Amino acid sequence: MTENKVQEIEKRNQKYLETLQGNLGKYVSFLSTMARFHKYAVKDLASFALEAPAIYTAVADEEIWRKPFNRKKSANAHGIQFIRNS
Repeated sequence: MTENKVQEIEKRNQKYLETLQGNLGKYVSFLSTMARFHKYAVKDLASFALEAPAIYTAVADEEIWRKPFNRKKSANAHGIQFIRNS
């Protein structure tokens, strides 16, 4: 991932986190996301909250879905962009 893309994602996530202040509905929704994906960093959770509908219950790399779970992604599926700590 390019540095520009990383900065774009960080900026978008920061803007989202700032919108949580004073908006109880968004804040409760974000807390729900945090509860479902508690192993991820807050900056990644912002991406999940922005891009993953509330019905999502699991997030994994495409290879993980394919091999151990024998699942295929649907044709209209899209990935959630978040920043991995390498």
